[in-house]
Amino acid sequence: KNFGVEATPHSKQNKKVCIFCFFYFYFFFLSGKYCGKIFYLRKMYNKNKKESKKCLKMKKKVENVKEK
Repeated sequence: KNFGVEATPHSKQNKKVCIFCFFYFYFFFLSGKYCGKIFYLRKMYNKNKKESKKCLKMKKKVENVKEK
């Protein structure tokens, strides 16, 4: 009897965990599609920013050389 009482809340907890995991993975899968795009765009944006900064530095160097 005692074991039965202990086992039931545990199985309920397991069900909750399973459902939680399912929703978590489902949400992760859905958000993964969008997050992947967002991360990719952000990565590209940061890369482009760095590249443009490099280009600006190079242009400034070239202009300085021309002035001299």
